[in-house]
Amino acid sequence: MSARATTALTAVLVLAIGLPIVFARKSWRSEVVATTVDAQDFDQLWLDLEALQQAKLNGADFERRFVARTAKYLQLGDAAVLVGAVDLALGDLEQARSRMERALALSNGTAVPTTEVRRKAWGRWQEEQRAASDRLLAALQTTPRHGLLAEKRLLWLLRLDYSKRGQRKAR
Repeated sequence: MSARATTALTAVLVLAIGLPIVFARKSWRSEVVATTVDAQDFDQLWLDLEALQQAKLNGADFERRFVARTAKYLQLGDAAVLVGAVDLALGDLEQARSRMERALALSNGTAVPTTEVRRKAWGRWQEEQRAASDRLLAALQTTPRHGLLAEKRLLWLLRLDYSKRGQRKAR
C-alpha cells in the first residue's frame, strides 16, 4: 500500500470514528455575546438561589421557587417548558443515583466495593448526570442569558437536586 493510500485510509478511519462522537455531543452556543448586565444578573441569580438554599422550605416549595427565580432571570413568559425539562432531568438524576448505589451495593458480592467497581460506578454516574443536565437544553433559547445558564446547567441542576434533597431530609 502506498503512503498516499495509507494516509487516505487513516483519514477515513479518523473521520469514521471521530465524527459520530463530535455530533453526538450536546453543545449549546449562544450566537450573541452576553452583556455586562446579563452577567451581573446571572451573578445575582446565583446569590438568590443560594439564599433560597438557606431558607427553611419543603422540597416542593424549594424547587418551585428555585425554578421560578431562574425563569425570571431567563425572562421566560411561560416557565412550563423549563419546569417540564427540570422534572425530567431530576427524574434522570434520581435513577442514576439509584443505579450507582445498587452497583456499589452489589459489587461482586463483597462487603466493600473494589476500586474498579467504584471507579466504573462513579464514571457512569457522572456521565448520566451530564446527560440529565442536557435535558435543560430543550428549554433554553439562543439568547445570552440562556447561554450563561446553559454553560452552568450541570452545576445548576445538581444545586437544585442536592438542596431539594437536603430540604426534604431537614424536615
